[in-house]
Amino acid sequence: MGARGGDVTVVAPPGATLGAAVSAALSERGWHVHDVRVARATRELLRTGVVLLLEDDTGRPTVHVPPRLALHACVVVASARSAHELRDLLRRGAGVLDQDVPLLVLVPAIERRLGPPPHAPPAALVDAALARRQAEAVGLARLTATERAVLTLLVAGVGPDRIGALRHLSMNTVRSHIRAILGKLGARSQLEAVAVAHRSARDVAGTAPDFTDPDLTNPGEAAARRGGPQ
Repeated sequence: MGARGGDVTVVAPPGATLGAAVSAALSERGWHVHDVRVARATRELLRTGVVLLLEDDTGRPTVHVPPRLALHACVVVASARSAHELRDLLRRGAGVLDQDVPLLVLVPAIERRLGPPPHAPPAALVDAALARRQAEAVGLARLTATERAVLTLLVAGVGPDRIGALRHLSMNTVRSHIRAILGKLGARSQLEAVAVAHRSARDVAGTAPDFTDPDLTNPGEAAARRGGPQ
C-alpha cells in the first residue's frame, strides 16, 4: 500500500487535534503530507496513500465515507466507539488502527501500512526535527502543575470556558495559563500546543508507559529476568 512519491493525504474532521498531530509527525518523518479537513470524504480523496481519521475530538465518527468504494489504499484510524463503521470499512479492504494509543506507537503503525517514503529526509531536516522535539520536551517539563492540568483538558477537547468551571478559575486566569503554555512550548495556537502534547508520545500528566522499559519492549527477556515463564 505504498504512497506514490512519498505523498500521503491525512483526512480528518474539521478541527480534529489528532489529525494535526498525525500530519506533523508524518511530515517530520519524511512524508509529503496533504492535510484535508472535511465532513465528507470524496472518492478522489480515498484513491491512494490516505490516512483517514474518522472521529472528531468528542469521539463521534463524523467523516462520511462513500458507500461501496474499495479502500485498499486507505488506513483508517478510529476507536472502538466507531465499531459499526469500522466493520464496513474493514470489509472494503481498509487497514484499521486504534487511535487510543500513544502517537509514538500510532505513527510507525501507519507507516507500516503505507510503506516507507522513497527518500529519507536530509540529515539537516532530521537534526532540526530532533532539536524541535527536544525543545518541546523541555517546554513540557517547565509547565507548572496547573498549566499541565489545563493542557491535559485542552488535549481532551475541553474549551477554555469549561476549563474555568472545572478548575474554579476565572476566564482571565485560564487565558493567562494558556498564554504561558503557548510561550513555554513555542506554540502559536492552542491547536499547536495540543499537537506538541500528542507528539510528546506520552500523557502530559505523566501517566503513559515508558517505551524504553524492557518489560514493555521485550516481555520475554523481562520474564526471564523475573524467573517467570517466557
